[in-house]
Amino acid sequence: MSEWSRRLCEWPQSADERTCATAQREPLCYVADRDPAACRTVSSALEQLNIEVVPFTEIAPMLEAVLRCPPDLIFVDLGVVASDADYAIRALAGARIACPVQLMTAVNPVLIEKTRRAGVRQGLNLLPVLYKPFRHAAVRRVVDDLGLRRDSLAMRQLGLDEVLKKNWLELWHQPKINLRSKQLVGAEVFVRARHPEHGTLPPSCFLDNSSESDLLRLTGFVLVTALEHWQDFARACPDIKIAINIPVAALTKLPIATIIKEVRPTAANWPGMSFELMEEDLIPSLSVVCDIADELSPLGADLAIDNCGAGYAALARIARLPFCELKIDQSYVTGCDRDPVTAGICETIIELAHRHDIVAAAQGIETAMELKTLVRMNCDIGQGYLFARPMSKDGLMQELRQRIDARRNPQSLARNGQTSPIRASAE
Repeated sequence: MSEWSRRLCEWPQSADERTCATAQREPLCYVADRDPAACRTVSSALEQLNIEVVPFTEIAPMLEAVLRCPPDLIFVDLGVVASDADYAIRALAGARIACPVQLMTAVNPVLIEKTRRAGVRQGLNLLPVLYKPFRHAAVRRVVDDLGLRRDSLAMRQLGLDEVLKKNWLELWHQPKINLRSKQLVGAEVFVRARHPEHGTLPPSCFLDNSSESDLLRLTGFVLVTALEHWQDFARACPDIKIAINIPVAALTKLPIATIIKEVRPTAANWPGMSFELMEEDLIPSLSVVCDIADELSPLGADLAIDNCGAGYAALARIARLPFCELKIDQSYVTGCDRDPVTAGICETIIELAHRHDIVAAAQGIETAMELKTLVRMNCDIGQGYLFARPMSKDGLMQELRQRIDARRNPQSLARNGQTSPIRASAE
């Protein structure tokens, strides 16, 4: 019997007993959503914060569970039509739900906001609606705002300025795989903080609420360090292309071109690098960004659009896209093998990229079926946990050396039972 099942069976029935038990246990969250991919996104984000999750595919059994074991938070999908949303609100109000309720939907915002306000008038504690698709960060913000986070990193908040001054910053790398050749062709850079007491900390512990000036300092550090790392990677894989995420402001407020000229590798086989820009930040400054893309391209630096999807209409109207890559947002990649809506969005972005002779990439690939679907759509590059998680510089170096050994003596590696996790997952 699982922990949550035991709780439902043993939960005390008196009001006083329920209050006492609630104060002693860890946070509990119910997630009601018919879409398994969306349910997985919410559940995995909550579990990373040490919050126990109980998933449901329907509202009715969730409401029965509420009576026996009241949760601290509920995530509930309002369905795909307005009538589903009205039913969900009536059901929640009828059950006299006391905990905060986070509504999720892909329905028209105007209709849903009207429904949400009706629920508030009926006494429900309804949080602002999360509109699908959304990312882990959106779930984390909900939990942070409610003070429910219980993971070991919850209290280890640092400032980016402190991390930079104390030289705690590290660059980690997540491999990018050519989906046709199944070979490693690039790596995206991620930042981590190496705390002397708490070990490796994720960006959420030190990037939140960072000032623009600190983010620009971070961008400069990452750019210079990433180019230095390529020198080491090139000994094992000279064609590996490094990609770093930068804010749009960095293109106009940092001397990017000058930095590249001064620190870029002099090796003739340097494949260049790419700067990934968030689609939502790029669209308002599209004309300026396009001009900068033309300036950086001769230096071996190209611009890529990260988290593509919501801004497709704006991109489709442009006659020329001076970018090297369109990277599909993970929220559309997740479940693309089952959801015809997200599959259609993925295919549309891939077609747009190829129409402009741009590489189409997908991030957040976690299942073999998602991979097969994207390959069938002719997606060029893949990235995600199915292949490899972000790893330290030494970790990536080990993977690259293993690729060399595999090419030189594949039979020996097979006899020893050794395979590259990256290559094995891609096949």
